Amino acid sequence: MTVRDEINKYASEQDKDALLWLLDRYHRQSQWQFVAKCRHVQHGEKSYHSHRVWSPTPEGMTLYRAWRPVTTPPDLKLDEMHLWLTSGPVLAHTRTGNILVATLDQMLGDYPATWYSCCSERWDLADSVTHWMPLPQPPTNAEVANHD
Repeated sequence: MTVRDEINKYASEQDKDALLWLLDRYHRQSQWQFVAKCRHVQHGEKSYHSHRVWSPTPEGMTLYRAWRPVTTPPDLKLDEMHLWLTSGPVLAHTRTGNILVATLDQMLGDYPATWYSCCSERWDLADSVTHWMPLPQPPTNAEVANHD
């Protein structure tokens, strides 16, 4: 039985999507051991009858939750200053491998949403963005104060 079959048959429903996503991206043995773990569950009457139940590691779940495909866009909110819908800044990954801060913006009406860079040139990234992720939270004032 393949790992994919084991996931589909024995993994918990809440872990299946994450495990299949991780398996598609981290299929080499050394990578897979970092993002997923298994436990052997005995079945049947003989001690050697067992199957593997896979679950994501904390590192695997962090990777799964981080980058999202553009087919799952960020929520858009009204930007009252410009009168359009915007995601606010997120990290965007492009087809060329660049990672930059961008927004997904949509003019009011029947216009499609489009990705734009947050730099001063505000580049139209249209079809070049493949994935996005929320920006990390900034350090707290206490963390900044303790840094010195």
